[in-house]
Amino acid sequence: MNQLHLIFILCLFVSACKEKTVSSDSCGDSTVDIGEECDTLELNGENCLSLGFYGGDLACDETCSFNTSPCEGWGRCGDGVLHQAYGEQCDGDALNNATCETLGLGTGTLACATNCHYDTSSCEYGGTCGNGTLETGE
Repeated sequence: MNQLHLIFILCLFVSACKEKTVSSDSCGDSTVDIGEECDTLELNGENCLSLGFYGGDLACDETCSFNTSPCEGWGRCGDGVLHQAYGEQCDGDALNNATCETLGLGTGTLACATNCHYDTSSCEYGGTCGNGTLETGE
């Protein structure tokens, strides 16, 4: 291949790359475009459960963003409200009156993990020695 052919091919590649990709503001056309979470009834495969809520009917607002207000009444892990019916042991500071001591884990500070289950890593297991049960740390 001679230099002229090579230059011609390179020019074709360069000119092909100059084409601009246009993003149309088409919120409301029932097609989820780049930058949209949803579009009218098209929720992009999402629902309240997939967004971490325990129920409800996800909606799409006029800006093509999720409207989670119908989901919020059902609650979710991390909302600061204890939802035991959905398997939460705790939620934020809501520990359901539990402590390391009431859980039989000795003294220390019980916390709530981000998955709404107890974080017992600060419990000092030695406080239950002598209860007839071999526990972690004994």
